[in-house]
Order: sequence, then C-alpha cells, then structure tokens
Amino acid sequence: MTGLLVGIMFILTGCWDSTELNDRHIVLELAVDKAEDKDITKKVGQEDYYEITYTIPDIKKLSGKESLSDDVKTAMVTISPTFADSVDELQVKTQNAVTFSHLKAVVLGEELMRDKNLFENAINSMARNTEFSRGTNILAVKGKASEITKGENYQNPILGLYIMRYFNNKEKDGGNAKQQTLGNMLKEMQNTGVTTMPIISSGEEGTVIIGGAAVIKDYELVGWLTEDEVRGMSLINGEVEGMPIIIEHEGEYLTYTIRKKESKIEFMDEGHVVARINILLRGNITEGLSALNNKIFDKKDIHAIEVVLSNKINERVRDVINKEEALGADFLKIGLDLYRKKPDLWNKYKDSRENLEIEFSTNVIVENTGVIE
Repeated sequence: MTGLLVGIMFILTGCWDSTELNDRHIVLELAVDKAEDKDITKKVGQEDYYEITYTIPDIKKLSGKESLSDDVKTAMVTISPTFADSVDELQVKTQNAVTFSHLKAVVLGEELMRDKNLFENAINSMARNTEFSRGTNILAVKGKASEITKGENYQNPILGLYIMRYFNNKEKDGGNAKQQTLGNMLKEMQNTGVTTMPIISSGEEGTVIIGGAAVIKDYELVGWLTEDEVRGMSLINGEVEGMPIIIEHEGEYLTYTIRKKESKIEFMDEGHVVARINILLRGNITEGLSALNNKIFDKKDIHAIEVVLSNKINERVRDVINKEEALGADFLKIGLDLYRKKPDLWNKYKDSRENLEIEFSTNVIVENTGVIE
C-alpha cells in the first residue's frame, strides 16, 4: 500500500488553480457502457443511451491524512443521452469540481462497442475534451465495463493506476496484450478504420487479467483475439523481446525466451498480391533442461530444437492470419504496409481481400541453452 500512496502523491503533484486538491473530484478511470433497455431506434439526444461509471478516489485516505481503509474510492454513475451530457450530470451530482486531467484509463463495455453510433460518438467526445490526454489507456471488456471498475483488486484498489503501471512495466513480457491509447486509436481509425484494444477481465481472488484483444472495424466490434493470437500479431508487427515460447523436446518442456526479433515484408505481383513475411528470432533456452544429468546439447540437438520452435511459431502466426481473414479486418496492418510501400500495387488489387496471399517463414536461432556443465 505504501507504493500506492507514493504513486498517488507523484501522479497528482503539480500546479493547481485556486481550487484545493481536496475540493476536487479527480477521475482516474471511467467505464462506458450502453444503457440497458433503451429504444435504439431513437436518435442520440432523444433517449438515454450511455451508462458511464466514474471512479473517484478519496484523496484524504490515499494521502494518509485520515486512517487508510479499503474504502478508498467512490463509483458515481450517470445515464445520459450523450457523453458530454454525462459529464454535466456528474458535475451536478457533486459539490466538488471534477477534473479529468489525471485520467489513466477508459474501459469500454461489449454492448457499447457493438453499437457503431454510440461507440463512435463516445470516442469523438473524449477526443474533443481537452482534459482527456491522448495517452489515456483504452481497454475492452467482455460484458459490462462497470463491473470491472467497481470490482476489487488487491494489488491496487485504483484500477486506473494498476493499468498505467501494468503497461509502464518494461521488464515484463507484454506480448499477450498490446497497449492502446486514445490518441493512437484515433490515428488508426482515421488511417485504416481498424484498431485493437486489450481485454481486461476479473480473475480469481480479487485479481485483474489483461490479455487478448478486441478487434474494431469502422467503430464496431467484429471479434476477439486470444492471448496466443495477440502474440502471433506481435511476432509479425510488434514487440516480442522477452516473450516465452514453450515447446516439448524429447519428453521435456523447454522455454525459449526471445531476445531479439528482425522481420521483413516484401510484396510481389503474381496476378495477385503476394506478401512474403520473413521473421528472424534470436533467444535463449531459459528453462527446462535437467541439471541432474548435465545434458549438453550438441549442434544436432540445437538444430532440432530450432526446427520445433520454428514450427510452433509458424503455427501461431498462421492462426492469427486466418483470424484476420475471417474477420475481414486488417488489424495486422499488412494492407496498410502495402499501401505505403507499393501504392500502385495496392490500387490494382485493393477491392478484394482474396487478392492478397500471405506467405511467411520463421528462422529461430538458439544462442544459449543455459546448460550447467
């Protein structure tokens, strides 16, 4: 809990106007859901559509001015026809000034993301609000977003701070979840109409899980990616340093940890577009070798392991390519890459996804087996 207090003090330090810190409601996270039992045939503004849950921490308790308790946050809910109207309603419900200048995370509910108009209006409203940082984390929920923000998390009662620290931790393997921010999401939607958001869910015993992804096309949820599919996406166009790959070799499970990745994509015109992706991985065997028999791998053994690793990674990449084709959404950004590198080729074959064939190969190098001699 000490770390939480220090974090709060650091994050909320800064210049303020005449309104004292304790006289402000500082929103650190909010959950946006589609209001239940509403008539979706009516236009926005004629019916309550948004159910927005604002999480407001008790600064006195977090700063140690009062005895610290588990009850360090308050959830305030509004049901409003527009996002902007929800903010006005929040202001009416509290005697304190409300600020979003320290907002860390926005969590979006499944039903909201399936409603194109509501989803697009919400994102555009946040973009127009000058208090909303473009670096605010955006996450998706299978189900209602408010259930996540109202839930307990023993590691950090303030979910927005937990999310911020999760993605700021550069020492952990983040391959199972790709960070998304408000600014980057807007950029991707403007450039390609396709984006992804990490999924957040409740785990066992008051834990929070971040992994997998929601796939958004033209401001509408079109499908979900598993953690393995997100790792496959990262192998093509993301960061994979530190990612573990587990295989079975001679009856023993081995863990290969990626140290460095090099990838290259080329486009060829063969009556249709052929995208050739070449992936080179360098890494180490970090777990699984028996120290009891001091087994040392020779070049033949290492080559066999590299082949198994390549097949495992090719399988993972193929799965995510198949998922992209099934969803009809270019979340791997291969189409965007084609447009940037070969605009003439893109214009020639842009009308159909069937005109794009993706080939890939993986070369895995084991640099260190970690065997004890």
